[in-house]
Amino acid sequence: MHTEAMERLNKKKKNKSQDKAVGVWAEVAYRLSRNRAAVFGLVIILILVLFALFPQAFAGYGYDDQDYSRIFIAPCAEHPMGTDDLGRDIFSRVVYGTRISLSVGLISMLCSLLLGGLLGSLSAVNGGVSDNVIMRICDVFMSIPGTLLAISICAALGTGMTNLIIAITIALVPSFSRTVRAAILTVKDQEYIEAARAIGASKARLILRHMFPNALGPIIVRATLDVAGGITTAAALSFIGLGVAPPTPEWGCMLTQAKQYITSLDKWYIVVFPGVMIMITVFALNLFGDGLRDAFDPRSKN
Repeated sequence: MHTEAMERLNKKKKNKSQDKAVGVWAEVAYRLSRNRAAVFGLVIILILVLFALFPQAFAGYGYDDQDYSRIFIAPCAEHPMGTDDLGRDIFSRVVYGTRISLSVGLISMLCSLLLGGLLGSLSAVNGGVSDNVIMRICDVFMSIPGTLLAISICAALGTGMTNLIIAITIALVPSFSRTVRAAILTVKDQEYIEAARAIGASKARLILRHMFPNALGPIIVRATLDVAGGITTAAALSFIGLGVAPPTPEWGCMLTQAKQYITSLDKWYIVVFPGVMIMITVFALNLFGDGLRDAFDPRSKN
């Protein structure tokens, strides 16, 4: 009888918590929709996603279509961003490069979320020695600048998209672990968690079914901002020759191929447009991430 009563109490509290969660997410969406900067960033992100999913619909040429009769054509109606030293259409390469850059940023963020989420959750739930060990290891990695750590890993593993993702993932895991740990600690002692623990819920069930879903706010914000960080790091590594290799149209790789023309006033477009795309993408992700942070922050309520 006692167990049945506890189960009914847990179910009732869970239903209330679910209703409250739905209300919170609806309020977050409403607050986000009123943030013009965040909406503007989201629109840019959606356009970039369309570029990544359907590059053939926007690019007039293949990303490696070479035509030596049209080298160094300045921006015009046929080539909105001009052509490079091999006669390749820069706009088409930029559009195809959206898929590479977004994929690297998104995949590295998801991998670091899985690994960092696991470490942060275990650290918050177990506490004690395991918490200290995990956090001290994270402190060691966080003492090394993320870009420098990624450079070291890529230098050891070699170039290529897979190694680039591995390097960025390892660089992001420590900060993700701390974010998840802090988010889990905020809900760890809630009543519905205690009720689930009282009826014998395992640690895995507590984390996956009760803690993690109710701590998603700061995690989502961090994930959005880390996609931007991943794209910037990928571009930096490709620029110094440790990322994606040519002729893959990754924006950082395009910059390193164009750096010999950086002082050429009549060939400015070869350098400018890939850099502008990196800037616009990171700017949009930061706008959206800041908007999410404001939407999830109860102190910003009117």
